[in-house]
Amino acid sequence: MKTKVALVLPIAIFLLGLFGFSVSANQAPTGNLDGATCDIIGGWAYDPDTSNDGIAIHFYYEDAGQLKFLTDTFTSGQRSDVNSILGITGNHGFTISTPDILKDGQSRAIHAYAIDSDPSHSMNAELAFSPKTIRCIPAIGTFSFTRNSFEVTYTKGEKNPEGQALEFTNTSETIINYTISVPNQPSWLNTGYSTDQLTSSPGQVTGLGALADPTGLDVGTYSTNIVLTGNFAGSPLSILVVLKILNQAPWGWLDGARCDIIGGWAYDPDSPNDVIAVHFYYEDNGTLKFLADTFTMGERPDVNSILGISGTHGYTILTPEAIKDGRTYKIHAYGIDSDPSHSLNAELLGSPTAVNCGNMPTPTPTHTTTPTPTVTITSPPSTTSPPAFNIADINQDGKVNRSDYDILIANFGKIGPNDADLNGDRKVDIFDYNEMVENYGQ
Repeated sequence: MKTKVALVLPIAIFLLGLFGFSVSANQAPTGNLDGATCDIIGGWAYDPDTSNDGIAIHFYYEDAGQLKFLTDTFTSGQRSDVNSILGITGNHGFTISTPDILKDGQSRAIHAYAIDSDPSHSMNAELAFSPKTIRCIPAIGTFSFTRNSFEVTYTKGEKNPEGQALEFTNTSETIINYTISVPNQPSWLNTGYSTDQLTSSPGQVTGLGALADPTGLDVGTYSTNIVLTGNFAGSPLSILVVLKILNQAPWGWLDGARCDIIGGWAYDPDSPNDVIAVHFYYEDNGTLKFLADTFTMGERPDVNSILGISGTHGYTILTPEAIKDGRTYKIHAYGIDSDPSHSLNAELLGSPTAVNCGNMPTPTPTHTTTPTPTVTITSPPSTTSPPAFNIADINQDGKVNRSDYDILIANFGKIGPNDADLNGDRKVDIFDYNEMVENYGQ
């Protein structure tokens, strides 16, 4: 029985065909890719299963060994030659304009596939004479840029990168293929620019950014270029990127000048934790003459605390003998720029200040008669006598402590009547600070 059943099906199929019953199988479409130029790609195709109907055609192109979808169309064109030879009707010709993406100067292989009219699309077939290779010089498009350069400015020591951006628009009717490069990539400019070929369609707006990092750079001007290359007018186009690190002037105070000492504080924001030089001059009959120089070797915790820096920034010198002749001189103090150019030396705040120091005459001995001693009766002290006064006790609480110190620091550098002006020279400066230190804890 099993043997007889196995023979029944083949015999039945044979008999159906013999007596005029059709047994159809899905057939692959066929046709030709007649040609491909830089203007047009065309050919013909039909599906024997639906010979009088149009079918879809899909195009692909080869890029770095891979097939990439290009476009699609339908056989909507008249091909009477095809119809005559095959004995069919309907439209079976196809043409497309060659897409701009292929017009990049490279050889490109174009593949055309006829799409099976059966819903399964199981018999899609590459057309005869496919692929065809073309090499097309790109059409020239135009880009419009919102800016043509980047410029970023920092002061030395800044560490926060700053980004800038521009936009460029494809203002032509042509697809533009382009690449971005940064020749001699500097360490201060962000990396990550795509090395792949990019595409801009007509009307497309694209952004381009530059992120500059000033960390560790010295004072100066740095530059590089971002280069765009492609089928657009003006290619290759260099977009200048400029990074400027500005030199800053030192600053500080000439706190005071007396006949024994001259002092104050100074620092350079470009090297805020380092020692700088201070030069002194004096006016003599309208001419500035060099007096002395020194370095900021003195501790100034008040300055460091307020400015948030470290290092030594105080300076003092003994008042030179050259100005101790009884005349009034104006003393000028200059902070010397730490940059090797010394291009921004700056006169300190509080400078100039006047000082008059006369030579102390040698006393002439005179005879003094010793008086006859007398008895003086001293009254007993009153129990309501006021307590001893200390000039550094600013808040008058009977002791010189941190509260007084904080008041002095809060008013440091101020000019005019001030409770923290301990020596009465109408400014709160290093001499008041020294008074505080001498009396601290009393």
